[in-house]
Amino acid sequence: MQKDTVGKVPPYVTPGGSEAMAQAWLGAPKMSQAHFSPGDRIVVTSYGRDRGTVWDGGSYSTMPNARLAWFDLESPVPTYPLDANPNLVQQEMAAAEGTAYGFIAREGDTRGALMPDWSHDGDTLVYVSTDAGKDGRIAAGAGDLYTVPYNNRQGGAATPLQGAAEPAFNEYYPAFSPDDQLVAFNRTPGPGEMYYNPASDIHVIPSTGGAATRLAANDPPACLGVSSPGIHNSWPRWSPETTTVDGKTYYWVIVSSSRDGYTLQKDANKKASQLYVTGVVVEGTTVRTYPSIYLWNQTTGTSNHTPAWDVFKIPPAPVPL
Repeated sequence: MQKDTVGKVPPYVTPGGSEAMAQAWLGAPKMSQAHFSPGDRIVVTSYGRDRGTVWDGGSYSTMPNARLAWFDLESPVPTYPLDANPNLVQQEMAAAEGTAYGFIAREGDTRGALMPDWSHDGDTLVYVSTDAGKDGRIAAGAGDLYTVPYNNRQGGAATPLQGAAEPAFNEYYPAFSPDDQLVAFNRTPGPGEMYYNPASDIHVIPSTGGAATRLAANDPPACLGVSSPGIHNSWPRWSPETTTVDGKTYYWVIVSSSRDGYTLQKDANKKASQLYVTGVVVEGTTVRTYPSIYLWNQTTGTSNHTPAWDVFKIPPAPVPL
């Protein structure tokens, strides 16, 4: 974020890229540092229909199997303003497929694709293979984690992520670690409701598959009088950097949880989730996890989800003369 740019469209986003991204029923957008430079500014997300375009007036409720889609933020087309004749916009969006946006093939996976995350090296997408798509989010049904190569927008063979595609569970909300070695995700008994499910817990797993590790941070201190499952442990996000010392790699993860018993200011009958940070340490094949720390500077009457991290470079203090 640069000074005096709050609320402004970034200069690299063209009218064509903006219009393509304005289509209805898209999911959460994801980017990779490997595909976010001039000439290659790509966003990946879920596209709420399993055929056609979302400009044709169809209802998302009849098409739960969303597709994975890419969007070119620098696309020179289309050029119609968003308030133009809907028929013209529809025609131009159909013509822009393959230029302003397009779809990533997932060979071998016939279900919908939601909540993708992109590896930092730009090679791989992890997503939720599910029959429970609803307006760009996950509803009630079955969900497992799959990976697919990005392959210059073409996709390829979709593969279940071993250890995070278990029939007895739903696995969703995946997130790559900053070095792409791990994936954090939600897990609940499945099939069933996935969106804000109080039974969810956070796990981590090698990005190539293996044994999933349940975070110790899922369990609140005994003094709170509550336990997990039942406290909405959800939405894991990694810190943007890792540190390796003496063969140990140190990660930080931030999660959302309703464990402290706060309620929404606008509805005291609903729990308010707050953010908590925890550490994960990997040495060889051993994964160690730790309890969580509450972030004190939060508004307790609102729910806080899907946190974001940034790296702040603080210059050293000047040396006194």
